[in-house]
Amino acid sequence: MALMTISCACSRSGFERENAIARSHNPVGVELHIQTKNHKREFSAGEKLQFEEFYTSKYPGQWHIEVLEGVNGPANTDVVYIFDGKRSWTSSVNQSSIACCMTRHVWLGLEPTRVPYNAHPEDIFGGNPEYREFAVPDTPGKYEIYLTSDRLYSRDEKTETYSGKGTRMTSDIMSIRVR
Repeated sequence: MALMTISCACSRSGFERENAIARSHNPVGVELHIQTKNHKREFSAGEKLQFEEFYTSKYPGQWHIEVLEGVNGPANTDVVYIFDGKRSWTSSVNQSSIACCMTRHVWLGLEPTRVPYNAHPEDIFGGNPEYREFAVPDTPGKYEIYLTSDRLYSRDEKTETYSGKGTRMTSDIMSIRVR
């Protein structure tokens, strides 16, 4: 009688394991989901990938996030992790060198809070961009991407954050193809 060994086709890469470990450090009940503009999954080499972040909390009133772009410290902490199947690296998100002057927090709940936040232009010097963005790799292939952000604060922390960092959040993984 022959013994048959079945190997799991769903074994995860080191990148996926790294993401799972990082996500396990997210606060209980708080999630960060990333999504491309119009759910686009194919890009030309070097094209700008436009995306948005969605934050939720199962416990309304427990957590808040900094939502203004490029005018305070927490807004400039976002990092994109990219994996091509063999190696991984990081890329910055459309960050500003200006880290002063303006802050605005939004409390999280079950309804997703989108970043970039749709704030009134008069509330923000220069306004928030419509989407976050970074350049996709120049080499054609399949890529996995996730984001970390230090925009999250507990209810006991202040709601004015001109500098510094909040609690680190790690997003889910998004897959794209570069042609």
